[in-house]
Amino acid sequence: SGYRCGGIIGFCNFDDYISSTGSVSDCYNIGVISGTYTAGIVGYYDAYSSKYGNNLKIKHCYNRGALSGTLGKCSIASFNDCAPLVSYCYYLEGLGTIQSGVTELNEQMMLDVKAYIGFDFEDVWVIDEDCAHPYPQFKNNRQTNDIRAEKIELKTLPKTEYYINDNFSTEGGVLVVTLVDGTVIEVPLSEAELSETILTKVGNQTITVTYRAAKTTFDVTVIERPFGGAEYTELWTVDDLYNIRNNLSGNYLLMNDLDLTEATSIDGKYDFMDNGWNPIGSNNRYSDSAFSGIFDGNGYEISGLRIDVKTVPSGTNTMHLGLFAYVTGTVKNLTVSGSIKSSVAKDKRVGAISGYTTGTITNCHSYCDITVSNGIDYVGGIVGYMYDSAKAVVSLCSNNNSVTSN
Repeated sequence: SGYRCGGIIGFCNFDDYISSTGSVSDCYNIGVISGTYTAGIVGYYDAYSSKYGNNLKIKHCYNRGALSGTLGKCSIASFNDCAPLVSYCYYLEGLGTIQSGVTELNEQMMLDVKAYIGFDFEDVWVIDEDCAHPYPQFKNNRQTNDIRAEKIELKTLPKTEYYINDNFSTEGGVLVVTLVDGTVIEVPLSEAELSETILTKVGNQTITVTYRAAKTTFDVTVIERPFGGAEYTELWTVDDLYNIRNNLSGNYLLMNDLDLTEATSIDGKYDFMDNGWNPIGSNNRYSDSAFSGIFDGNGYEISGLRIDVKTVPSGTNTMHLGLFAYVTGTVKNLTVSGSIKSSVAKDKRVGAISGYTTGTITNCHSYCDITVSNGIDYVGGIVGYMYDSAKAVVSLCSNNNSVTSN
C-alpha cells in the first residue's frame, strides 16, 4: 500500500526537459494493489504536459488483481492530464475503470487465447487450461506446473466455532481434490488459499477455499466468550459435575451431554446412601450449602438423574432435593431428565434443577418424574421453593413430566 501503487511500476515520470520515451510490455498482475492512486500495471504516469503524453507506451499487458484506491483505480495505468499510449491490454471485469486501448474481459474470456489480440502465443505467452493458473503466463517462467482442479470438497472440516478474538485454525481440515485429468488426491486445508477470516465480530461468516483454481466454501460461527471472559471450568465427565461441590462459587461450562444412570444406580460411583444422586450443595445432609457461582449448561442435557431418598443422613432437617440442593447464583441453558422420589417423614423442597433458590434459573427444562410424600412438601418441575422474590428469577423454563406430592 502507499500513495502511488501499481502491479508492475509504482510511478513513471517524463518532464518537459527530457524528450525521451519508455515502454512497458508483456507484463501481468494478479496481486491485490492498495494505495491512493492504484492501477494494475503502472500506478501513476506523470508527463507534465501533452507534449510528452504519449512517450510511455504500454502494450500486451493484463490485470486480474483487485484494486483498492481512494483517488484512482485504473485497470492498467493511472495518470495526470496526459495519458500514456496503451494498446492490446486487458483486465478482468470489475477490477478498475475502462481506459483507451484496454479491453474488459469476463472470467470465461480470460481463459481464451482468442481474447488476447496482439499477444505473442508463439514465443512469449501460453495458456494451459489444465494448469492451476489457467490464464496467460510466460512460456519460460510459468506460475506453476500443477494440474488444475476440476472440483474440491471438504472431507473433514476444521474447527468452525470460535470465541471472539480467537485465532483461526485450519487444523483437521482435509480437501478431496479431483483434478482435470481424473486423478483424486487429498490435501490438508492448510495448503489451500482461504478468504479473510474475521474473528473480531460475533456472527456467522462464509470462508471461501481456493485450490488449483477450484473453489468451495464452509461457514464459521463466532460467539461471545462465556462468563464475560472470566475464569471458568469445563465439565466433560460425570466426575467433573460431581466435583462442583468442592468449589460452590466457581463458574462452570458443560461441554457435552452427561448420563448419570450408571453413576447414580444402586452401588454406583455416586450413589449416596443407596439414595442415588447427592445434590450439589447438599453438604451430605440434603441441606443448605448454597451454589453461588454460575453453571452454564450450554444447551446440553444431564440424563439418568436418580434421587430416591429412603434413608435420611444424620443432622438433616428440611431436605433440598434436585440436581442442586440450593442455588443463590445462576443455573442456565440446561435440560435434566430422570426421576426424584422420597416418602420419608421430612419436609421437602424438590425441583429437577434445584430444591431451593434465591438466585437465577433461566432457560432450564425438566423431563424428570417427581413424586414425594409424607411431609410439608414444596414441589416444582424446575424449583421446589423460591425465596426472596425481589431477587430470585426463574425464566424461560419448562416442565415436561409429572410432578406429584401426596
